[in-house]
Amino acid sequence: MGILLKIALLVLCILIAYQDFKYRTVSWVLFPLGFAALLWIQLLEKNHSLFIAYSLVNLLMIAIHLLILSLYFSLKEKEFVLITKNKLGLGDVLCLIILCMGFSPINFICFMLLVLITGLVITLSLKLFIQKLNPKIPLASYLSMGFIVVLVLEYFTLLNPYEDLLIAIIN
Repeated sequence: MGILLKIALLVLCILIAYQDFKYRTVSWVLFPLGFAALLWIQLLEKNHSLFIAYSLVNLLMIAIHLLILSLYFSLKEKEFVLITKNKLGLGDVLCLIILCMGFSPINFICFMLLVLITGLVITLSLKLFIQKLNPKIPLASYLSMGFIVVLVLEYFTLLNPYEDLLIAIIN
């Protein structure tokens, strides 16, 4: 059952990445399906109290980041800016919320930094070669592709996104 759910989650991530890259929008149906698939996987495989604690900490980090971004743009534009209106797509935020369930807090920070830096480098590199490139960054695509890499590495290696990488390396 777990492997079928992971395959379904991989397919959903591929669909999100494709739609976000191609259209800069994602069908809303994919997000509840992704949420349900990842929730079901985590409830089958992880310690429930640890899962809830990690998810809440990660969600709190995302909420703080969104609040800081909203405050930054509000100060910059001298009026209140709701971050999901013009700056960040709702699909990007929903993707972030879903991914909160997939990692320990330290691994979530590492994942986010790696995906954000990689996405920025790819987008800036493409912008150099493609003049008519859509100025919006497909964040949900980069998040989904990063999560695909994590799922594949988890299956083929000893990587566990719930065990902190720094602690695993030291031990």
